[in-house]
Amino acid sequence: MQDAQVFADFIQTRQIDCLKIVPSHLSALLDSPQARLPAVLVLGGEAISVGLVERVLQLRPDCRLFNHYGPTETTVGVLVHPVTLADAQLPGIGLSQVLPNNQVYVLDARQQLVASGELGELYIGGQQLARGYLVDSATEEPVFLESPFVPGERLYRSGDLARYRA
Repeated sequence: MQDAQVFADFIQTRQIDCLKIVPSHLSALLDSPQARLPAVLVLGGEAISVGLVERVLQLRPDCRLFNHYGPTETTVGVLVHPVTLADAQLPGIGLSQVLPNNQVYVLDARQQLVASGELGELYIGGQQLARGYLVDSATEEPVFLESPFVPGERLYRSGDLARYRA
């Protein structure tokens, strides 16, 4: 949908109660004098701006808002965080909960766990991992590798940077 008013009407007339959408698309669809939101919003695919969090919770204070992360190589979501207005005061909306049957690690260049607060690369494990790629990437660096933590399991090297918070 590209028309903000049509989107608002659709939410209301179809009584949509849950929507998963990319933050920038949702932001564009809120440009209507009669903007409407479902009771539950799951935002993923890109970072959520503080302004969007504030706008969503202003339009619908009872909205259950979630930040969601799951790269294609994991086939499903991996991390989630229930977003509150207090999160808008932090530097970036985080991801606080690992979804069931997933393993998530923040590792350094030697594939060792980083300490809380240190920047590292996000690695993901679990049965939902894709087998790999049909064609090797141009970098020739492996993105699926044996887990140093769980024998016989694999990890996906996401390329995304992360850090553990307290």
